[in-house]
Amino acid sequence: MNLRDKILSQPTPTMDKVHVKAWNVDVFIKPLTIKEHEEWESLAFSKNGKRSENVSLKASLVIACAHDESGTKIFTNDDIGSLSELYAEPINKLFAKCSELNGLTDNDVKELEGN
Repeated sequence: MNLRDKILSQPTPTMDKVHVKAWNVDVFIKPLTIKEHEEWESLAFSKNGKRSENVSLKASLVIACAHDESGTKIFTNDDIGSLSELYAEPINKLFAKCSELNGLTDNDVKELEGN
């Protein structure tokens, strides 16, 4: 198998289960594909690279990554306002796992939030 084939035949990453005590549910966090990551960026940021004013960075990443046990997305982009109104602790917990699985460091998040 050549290098290209080896790279392109990689299995889909597994989802990580996160128990959200405040909601008494398990949420499964899936790493984003590059396409999904770019879709998240287009929601969270305007064309000039600045954060979209009415879009929560944390809620938007949770929307992109959160799935049920069968792999079905839990939320849609239409849920951004509702998620943004929830208490911070559960969203922060899910956002931390989303960040970890997608290689976003604390410095990356600070830089993104500062835009």
